[in-house]
Order: sequence, then structure tokens, then C-alpha cells
Amino acid sequence: MNENAGFSEIQKELAYKGGFQNNSEPIFIIDRQWNIVHANSAFAERFGKKLEEAIGINVSWLLSPDVRDVRIKHAEYAFRTGSRRIFEDYSKGRYFRHSVYPVAGNDANVNFLYIIVQDITETKLDELKIKRVAAISQEAIEAFPGPFTVIDVKGKIVSCNSHFHNIIAKEANEDLSGINTFDLFHSDDHSLLFEKLQNIIQNGVQETADLRVRLNGGAEYGWFRITTKRIIIDNEIFLVSSGTDIEKYKNTEKQLSFSNEQMHFILNVTNAGTWETSLETSESKWSDEIWPLFGLEAGSCSPSLKNWLNSILPEDRPSVEHAIAESIQTSSEFNSNWRVRDTDGNVRWLLCKGIPVKNADGKVTKFVGMILDITEKKRIEDEKTQLETRIKRSERLETLGNLAGGIAHDFNNMLTPILGYAEMGMIELPENHNVYTYLHEITKAAERAKNLVYQILTFSKSRETESSSISVQGIIDDALTLLRASIPSTISIKKHINQSCRNIFADPSKIYQVILNLCTNAFQAMEETGGTLTIELDEVIPGDALVRKYPELREEPYMLLSITDTGHGMESKTLDRIFEPFFTTKPVNKGTGLGLSVVHGIIGSYNGVIDVESQPGKDTTFHIYLPISDKTIASYEQHTVIPNITASILLVDDEEQVLSVMKLMLTQLGHRIEAMESPAKALELIKQAPEQFDLLITDLTMPEMTGIKLASEIYSYRRNIPVILMTGYANEMDLNNMEKNNIIRLLKKPIRFDVMIAAINEVLASNL
Repeated sequence: MNENAGFSEIQKELAYKGGFQNNSEPIFIIDRQWNIVHANSAFAERFGKKLEEAIGINVSWLLSPDVRDVRIKHAEYAFRTGSRRIFEDYSKGRYFRHSVYPVAGNDANVNFLYIIVQDITETKLDELKIKRVAAISQEAIEAFPGPFTVIDVKGKIVSCNSHFHNIIAKEANEDLSGINTFDLFHSDDHSLLFEKLQNIIQNGVQETADLRVRLNGGAEYGWFRITTKRIIIDNEIFLVSSGTDIEKYKNTEKQLSFSNEQMHFILNVTNAGTWETSLETSESKWSDEIWPLFGLEAGSCSPSLKNWLNSILPEDRPSVEHAIAESIQTSSEFNSNWRVRDTDGNVRWLLCKGIPVKNADGKVTKFVGMILDITEKKRIEDEKTQLETRIKRSERLETLGNLAGGIAHDFNNMLTPILGYAEMGMIELPENHNVYTYLHEITKAAERAKNLVYQILTFSKSRETESSSISVQGIIDDALTLLRASIPSTISIKKHINQSCRNIFADPSKIYQVILNLCTNAFQAMEETGGTLTIELDEVIPGDALVRKYPELREEPYMLLSITDTGHGMESKTLDRIFEPFFTTKPVNKGTGLGLSVVHGIIGSYNGVIDVESQPGKDTTFHIYLPISDKTIASYEQHTVIPNITASILLVDDEEQVLSVMKLMLTQLGHRIEAMESPAKALELIKQAPEQFDLLITDLTMPEMTGIKLASEIYSYRRNIPVILMTGYANEMDLNNMEKNNIIRLLKKPIRFDVMIAAINEVLASNL
């Protein structure tokens, strides 16, 4: 190499200033004879030599045979033309980029080549990987029946199909590769989009979101429902997204294809998952949606039949195991349902259906199926069953109530002459007479019978009571004071009373009776074993579940009275009948069976609800809901005694014995009585001479017409005749608008002598 063609010190200085020695990539300079005239440490290390050893070596000796010819060819071209050459090649599993720069010597000829060698293996592999992914998936992506994209973790588009291109691109030939997907969405949706992408990338979950997409690069946006999932290829994360235009189809979805992405979308929407179990290898596969259905964290265990069964509540597991064994043994369809506990601790119902899959030889090799969350369906079915049971119970109680009311009516008619004749006999005899004593005992027995009828009428909701605004707290204290003396010391009493609970509108004696009956039942359930009687009072607003169970309840304040015992509990058959009259599980000497039926009647008459919770061997709780009311009524004023007044009275009753005793009683008082069994004949009598009577006393329930109907008919002929109505069974519907027919008083059978006298005198006096 001559002096003029040598690599000058100036050129060396320029090379060093360019970062020659400090560059991490191999850099070297060769002359026309291929000798290395200068190199950096990275070049020497590449070939396992010291820097001073590398200087002067012919570079062709260092090159592998597989790349020597190509590299020499490019170098010769640079020497010959003086043009820069940049090329890539592959050697020993690595990719290299060579940048060859011609360098003029002192004679202005190209005597040297300045060569930089860059290892681009990682970059090249990334490019090849992306190209490979694009090449492999492009045909499948293009076949997808909707917009489909593949993006990298930075959000840039790697590949897309023509559907997507037609929606996004401004022009038909526009290349969308490398575009940042964030630029395609409405700015108001960026926050949601970022949140979804982060969750997909970090947790591997599938996400679906409704987003606004810029159409054809313009200012308009369209709504799309976009489902995105993470895939991993060669340890590289990519995101695949499919979209559905929901701008046009707001209420219906396009028919889903059989693509994997859309199938997952269906499973997510329907709260379902798919599974597969091989009988040959025992290997199981679960779709991503299975994990939350089983109450498991995704990937927390390996998919297997054992882990599937472990997710089932223990009490349901045997039936599922039996169904699985039977399906495998008979190669038949698998059907079962069971309960699991989700990640929040809530119990959920799952339904599973699986079908056997056979190989070419007809042998069942695996089962595939679907699991569906049917919790809501089960809840609706349970509520429907409860409602049907409650309706049947209500209808049965209503029938029994009507029967009880009819019996009470007849019983009161029988008691009326018994009590009436006994009272008149006592009037005519001195108190020291033996017969007076007998008659007195008859009246006492009649009064006891009257009280029994009172309970029957309360059960049938036919008994009218005096109500007022009352505080239940005091009634509870009074009832427990009375009960404490009769409750064994083995039973403790606990109270949880909300003193701020507001009043209810009711008859205090009725509420007292309710508390006594329920507490008595409670301590009798614990009489042999001992336990705890708990009474609680609070003010609540019924929730949705309770309102669905009892539609008569409203979402407004109610008093909640709860009475709990720790006795033996009740089975469902007993619970269905506990409110029926005369039904009891107690021994003969332990009650009449009327207590709970009376309680039910009382609570129902105040527009309340009684709910029972009980299972065999567990606590029993009666929950009573009564509407809160601040209503008050005027206090009762005792009427003054009115002197006897004689009058002409029309007496109507279809019961001959009642008619006889009433006529006898009223005649003794000096009244002129016309007694008639037929209301129709009584009406005819009034028509003939409307002014002949001062007072009408009539029974309510009669074959030809009711007492109210009779009063109404008579009113059209004689508007000022007062009416006293007698009844042994008062139906509230029939008593509406009584006053417009001049019905002044309502007397309940059996009627005592003094009550009848007071009523007649008061009515006649007010009509003078």
C-alpha cells in the first residue's frame, strides 16, 4: 500500500470522533487488498482476538463460507462505484446488517471501506414473527364475517380484514398497519378503552365494551360492541378484536358465527361455560367462563373432574357423582344441577348438560357439554312455588273461615234463646232459689260458649273490634310479665325492643292476644328441653324479596314483631297447616288448635302479614308485619242510661226459637211486637201500613233477603223508621253504607237482655 493511498491520521481522527472505539457494534476499515487497517474492540471481540492481533489480517479469512462471497461482492461494488452499500445476511443463527461506506484516500480514490456490522437478530425475529402471524392468520381474519383486527401491546394495528378496512380507511388503498388504535376511538371513550386493555393484557381476561369508532377517517362516529381477547404467540402478546355494529341493530344482535371469539361472547352474555373431559386420558378442558361459574379464580387449579366436584356444595355432590357414573356407564347424555358458592360467598345454582362423543369405531372417548347459571330461574321458580303454596293455603283458610263463620252464625242463633230464657228465668226468681242458681250456671256456660264463638269469628275475620293508635312496647312488657310466672325457669327470655318504633292502629287486646298465643306456643315447644324465648320489635321497610312473597305488603314502614324459640322446629307439612283452625300437634290437653288461626285472622284484619321460619331441629321464628300508623281515634264515651220507652216494633228473624225468645223479652218490657220469620212478608206488611211501626229489629242473614236488603226496601216506603240489625256473623262487605238505610245499631248474637234494653231505649230516644 503506497503512502498516498494510506489511511491518514486525519481519517483516523475523524473515525474516533464518530464514536469508532466506543461503539458497541463491530466497526472496521479495510483497504483494496481486504486487509484490516483499523478496527474497534467490538470487532476484535466478535472474532475472539485482541485488537492489535486483528490489525493487518485479511478480512476474507475471518468470514464464514456461507456469507463470504456475498459480503465480498458488496464490498467490490462499493470500491468500484464509490457508492454506499447497506445489506443484510444470516450467519450461524444470527441476522446482521452491514453498512459499507467508501472512504477516499490521499489520492482522492476510493481506497478504503468503512464498515459497520449491526446484529439485528432480535429486530429481525420480531419482524419475521409479525410477518409470520400476519401470513398465517390473514386468510382466517379475512374470512371473519365482521370487522376483525390484530394489534400489539402498544395498541398498533398488526393486521386487519377488509371489513375493518372499509369502516376505518379514508381511501380504498390506504395501509392501516402501524396505526395506533386509540386514534380510531372517540376521546370520551379513551378512559374506558385503556381500562379494558390493561385488564386484558395483565389478567388475560376477555373484555367487551360498547365504543364509538371514527368512520372512514372523518368526523362521524358509529357505535360498535367490541370484544377483545389476549393471545400469546412465541411468548409475544397480541390482542385480537372483533366488532358488531350496534348503531343499526340496537335491539337485536347479528346472528353469531361459529368463530371462537363470538362463541365466548355468547357464553359471557348467557352466564354459561363449556367443558370437555376425555375418558381415555382423564384430561379436562374448561372455557374461560367456567371458572367464575364454579366460584374459582381463573387458573387457581387444573381443570379436572375432581376439582369440578370439589366446587359443588357437599350436600349436592353425591347426586352429581351418581349422574356422572351413570352417564359414563351407559354412554348416555349427562344432565344434572347443583349448587356452588361464588367468590363473593353467595350460593348459586348451575345446570349442566353433556353429550357423549364417539370415535370412528363407535366407542365413547369423551364428553362435551355446557354449564349454565340458573340461579335467577331457580329464584323465580321458588317464589312461584311459595306463592302457589300461599295461595292454596289462603284459599283453604278462606274456605275454613267461611265455614267457621257459618258455624258461628248458627251457634249464636242457638245461644240466643238459651241465654235469653235463662236471663228471663233469673228475673222472675229470687237469687236464693235453687233454679236461679241453675239458670245462673246456664248463663255462665253460654258466656263461655260465646267466647269460643268470638275466637272463631276472629279467625274468620268477621269479628268487629275497637281499634286505636297503640304502642306495642308496653303491650309486650305486660304480656311478658304475665307469662314469666308460668314459664319454667329452664327457659330464658330475651328482649330486643326498639323503643323508637312508632305506633300501629289496632285493638290493644287483640295484639295482647297475639303475643300471648305466640309466646305460649314458643315456650311449649321448649317445655321439655329448655331454651331461649326471644322477642324482638323493630321498624322496617320490607325488601323486594319479601314484597314478592307477600304482594299485599308495600315498601313503606312496618312494625316487625319477631318471636323465636329454640325448640324442635317444624317440617314443611306442618308449616303448611299451622294456621288451620283445630289443627294442632299438641296432646289433647294442651290446646284447642285455635290459637294460631286466631293470630292469623287478627293480623290479616289489620292488613298485616305473618311469616314463619322453621326447620326440623332448628329455631322457629314468627315474623309479624303490621303497618305503621300515627292515626288516632276519639276515646269511647259511656252512654247515659235512658229511661224505658214503649213502642210498636217489627221483629224479623228466620230462626223460630230466636224469634220466640226475643218476642217474649220485648213484650215483658211493654212493647207491642209483630214477630215474623219471613222478611218478604214483613216488607208487604210495611207496604200496607208504613206508619204502624216505630222500630225495625231484623236479623242480618236470612234466606229470602238480608237484613240490610230488607232495611233498604223498607226505607223506600218509610224513610224515618230506625233499624237495629242483629247478626251472629258480620260480613264487612255487607255492612257498607248502613247508615243510609237508617241502620242505627248493630247487635252481636247472643244478645244479653240488658244490652237489648239499652239499645232499644237509645234508638227510640234519639228518634223522638
